[in-house]
Amino acid sequence: MSKKLLFLISFVLVLSLASASFSDVVIGNWESTTEGWSACGWSPPGNATLTPGQTIGVTLGSGSLKVSGQAIGPEPLYWFIQVNSNTGLTGANFIANEIFALDVTRVASDWTPGPSDNSSAIGVQIQDNAQGAEIVRQDGLIPWDGSSDSTQTLYVDYSAANTGVSPSWIQITLNTDSNGFTAGGVYYLDNARLLRSAFATRPTPKNGATDVLTNAILKWNPGKYADEHDVYFGTDFDDVNDANTSDTTGIYRIRQDANTYDPCGLDIGQTYYWRIDEVNEAGPDPCLWKGNVWSFSVISYYAWNPKPIDGDIYEALDVRPRWNAGVEANLHRMYFGTDYNDVNNVPVGDTSSPLYKGYSTDTTWGNEETEETLNTTYNETYYWRIDEVNDDIVWKGNVWRFTTVPPGGNVVIGDWEDSNDGWWLVDAISSSYSTTGATLNNKSLRLEMPGEWHIAMAVGPNEVDLKSNDTFSIDVTWVTSEWLDGGWARIESLVINAEGIGWVELGAPDTDTSNPGSPGNWDPYSFGASDTRTLTWNYSDANVCDIPDGQWRQILVVTDHDLLFSAGGIYYFDNARLTSSTKASNPTPANGATDVERNPTLSWSVGRYADTHDVYFGTDYAAVMDANDPNTLPGRGRQVSNSYDPCGLLELDQTYYWRIDEVYGTNIWKGDVWSFRTADYIVVENFDSYTDAYTPDNVWKPNLNSGAYIYLEPTLAHKGKSMKYEYYDDSFHFSFSEADADVCDLPSEIGSDWTVEDMKALVLYFYGQAGNDANEQMYVKLYDADSSAKVPYDGDMNDIRDPNWHEWNIPLAAFTGVDLNDVNRITIGFGDGVEGPGEGLGTVYFDDIRLYPRRCVLSKRSENFTKVDYAPAGSPAGDCVINLREFGVMADYWLMTPPADPNVDLYVDGTIDFRDIAILADMWLEEQLWP
Repeated sequence: MSKKLLFLISFVLVLSLASASFSDVVIGNWESTTEGWSACGWSPPGNATLTPGQTIGVTLGSGSLKVSGQAIGPEPLYWFIQVNSNTGLTGANFIANEIFALDVTRVASDWTPGPSDNSSAIGVQIQDNAQGAEIVRQDGLIPWDGSSDSTQTLYVDYSAANTGVSPSWIQITLNTDSNGFTAGGVYYLDNARLLRSAFATRPTPKNGATDVLTNAILKWNPGKYADEHDVYFGTDFDDVNDANTSDTTGIYRIRQDANTYDPCGLDIGQTYYWRIDEVNEAGPDPCLWKGNVWSFSVISYYAWNPKPIDGDIYEALDVRPRWNAGVEANLHRMYFGTDYNDVNNVPVGDTSSPLYKGYSTDTTWGNEETEETLNTTYNETYYWRIDEVNDDIVWKGNVWRFTTVPPGGNVVIGDWEDSNDGWWLVDAISSSYSTTGATLNNKSLRLEMPGEWHIAMAVGPNEVDLKSNDTFSIDVTWVTSEWLDGGWARIESLVINAEGIGWVELGAPDTDTSNPGSPGNWDPYSFGASDTRTLTWNYSDANVCDIPDGQWRQILVVTDHDLLFSAGGIYYFDNARLTSSTKASNPTPANGATDVERNPTLSWSVGRYADTHDVYFGTDYAAVMDANDPNTLPGRGRQVSNSYDPCGLLELDQTYYWRIDEVYGTNIWKGDVWSFRTADYIVVENFDSYTDAYTPDNVWKPNLNSGAYIYLEPTLAHKGKSMKYEYYDDSFHFSFSEADADVCDLPSEIGSDWTVEDMKALVLYFYGQAGNDANEQMYVKLYDADSSAKVPYDGDMNDIRDPNWHEWNIPLAAFTGVDLNDVNRITIGFGDGVEGPGEGLGTVYFDDIRLYPRRCVLSKRSENFTKVDYAPAGSPAGDCVINLREFGVMADYWLMTPPADPNVDLYVDGTIDFRDIAILADMWLEEQLWP
């Protein structure tokens, strides 16, 4: 994302401080002591050395704190110094609008330059004792290369933590690139202090509140320097904003010590504005800090807070309006139509008008028998009014409006025939309308862009209704003659903003297949002529939910020009649109997925207009494709939810097909047929359901008499997550390592019968480490109620030194004496249980412990089967399948002159003929399986 964009969507901190006579809260002056600050550097570099009372870098008093350290090794050197609540923070209580400030001096002669990259940096962390984690951090002061002396002030805004809890410690982080400064370096710190806003903050009621009671009392957090507060209060924004202490209209209320004010009763339904100016009259020149104007509305006699919000668009045809009731209402009358004046002009109390739709005793339309259905059509604007009734008293409501969805999948949010269509321009950009580049109707939006980075334009909350499976598309035209010099230009990214979600950058656009090249880029030298492209962004890439009604959502189109286009250039935009399928999309499991577990829950993204879904599911593609009755197999019913549980275990190694038809009223959008294939195994343990490093330890319990340590490994895995197993055996403590899991505790809920569905083999995947001690014997044990059996690893134990995944196949029959119908415990272990030489330590990762039925395993094939299982070119292993590929190999030798390849001369007679083919066919029909 561009620096310009980051700047525009970031908060800008502006510090407005009072005169120096109002001192800050100093928590580090360092005149003669370290004042509770301590060194806590990382190992191996070690702690920094702190020396207070220095004369260099003094900005407060007569001394500073010298922090020095020696660079060690090729990595950057980090030093920490910190102060916590048990020492220096005592009495230095943070509040929400606190600023931490620190003066930092670096002297060039204190730093010994190295071979390259001479640089140093400083940062601050503030640790919140409630959250238990770093909440504020600022890194990266003005770069310093060690060539000259430098003094800087670092500010960190504690309000970024969004909490009023005092922190437990402050930590200052200093570092240097040890390649750049081989001997380390020195910092001089002084005047570590807490600053607070001089202005009143945190109003109660909250700014913009709409549910304030009539007896509300105003409260606020005082500014740092205030000893009195001027209160302004009224019903007009400008009056409150412009008033001063000379006001005689009643807007100026009082100057007082307290940070609360009682307005002595508020009018129902009224919106109020108020302002607090902070005052300090100490000294010859009194100081005053004018506050912001805040507002709130008192709960009303009238209906309020409509849903859909006033002016909303793309509402469903079966929309059920709702609202907040007036405080005295016990009945709500609905007036509804397609003309504002008609709805507004219906007389109060008129129940005979055709626009009168009935009444409701609650605040959601459609829940009472007396309510009339609101018949709506596609792409129509409707107006509605709720009159609040209490016996003979009626409060006439405001007229609100909403617009229903269009009938198709494209929702045009920018045509730009005659107006900006709700879009506004950003930065120094001029616009007009042009016939150039028009792809929808007759005109396009012509934007004359300055050079370098810019946000071209933005659209706000009421113009776009984004759904999670939407695609935003826009047609962009460039004309070569309008771009001067050389280089390239591009539409860089799309950014989505929403209240409570924040900014989500969707990155470079997907290129239109009709215009090959880098996504969004346009190079006048490469393309050589004017060019029109369709750029698209998939909103689902943002990985956020649909934005709730009434919340802000915004699209920014960001451009980038090469510096060679110093004069900028011209873009033509047209046909900005949201394209979302009316069909179901984004299936889970993904279409074509394999190794799907046997109890999946199917889910999908809903088509734009659907409110119910017809589900079809089965093992026959044609049957699922042709079905049209959700109540007849393979139909599985019509439902509201966008997920479906097939109920019961699916078959192993079976392909399933499913289809979702999206339904709205009489409209049905037939879905695509998706498929997935279930795994050919049963999961014993895959470690994917654990959430943190220690949860496997709750199931896989290390034997207390052994040296085993268990952790969750979230990244190094055969699939998903794995178990990190540290084994430790020595002659003084342990002679073996074991970790046990009770079958009843396993997340897979496999159960104790391991012969189900003719299971034949137990399989584990393990991953080694180069430094492991391979003298340890790896083994697996199974237990029933009365006995156990141990099976050692039958491969080369040096495999545990190989950092690759290995498949360990164990015939269940090898667990002699264990009742496989009643398995209750499984153990993974290392060692022989005998003290003495050959013991050691290491780390092995385990994953995907499974049960398999009879199957072919490459390493377990018989000699004859291996002979005829010809491998694809370049692979010596074969594929465990005898099919037409093998016959193709035979055909290559069919007319060859003896002596033939002995691996092909299956009937050994020096000739490749029908007898060899017969042997191959026999192997095809009688495939050798293991175990």
